[in-house]
Amino acid sequence: MFYYKQLKLINQKLDKIMSAITDWAATEQVDLTNISNELTAVVSGVTSLNSQITALQAQLSGGTLSATDQAALDAVKAASDALVTQAGAIIPAPVPAAQAATPVKQQ
Repeated sequence: MFYYKQLKLINQKLDKIMSAITDWAATEQVDLTNISNELTAVVSGVTSLNSQITALQAQLSGGTLSATDQAALDAVKAASDALVTQAGAIIPAPVPAAQAATPVKQQ
């Protein structure tokens, strides 16, 4: 009887711990999703900027830019490309929904 009560207390504590872990994991998943969405927006914005820069370069390819202006435009394009690469490298891989929603089960 004594061991049964001890086992029951252990199970209750384990349930409480597992519930806290599940709650924390859900909160973290929301945070990771928000971060991923923000990074995707940054990449999208920079990619759009790159397209605009490329279009501007095509329009001005007739030589109307000074060498200094062209160098400045090229530097902006290079910096933008670097940002896309950096942001793309840190976007977390999505967690499969089934894995993210499955709480750890006790036996």
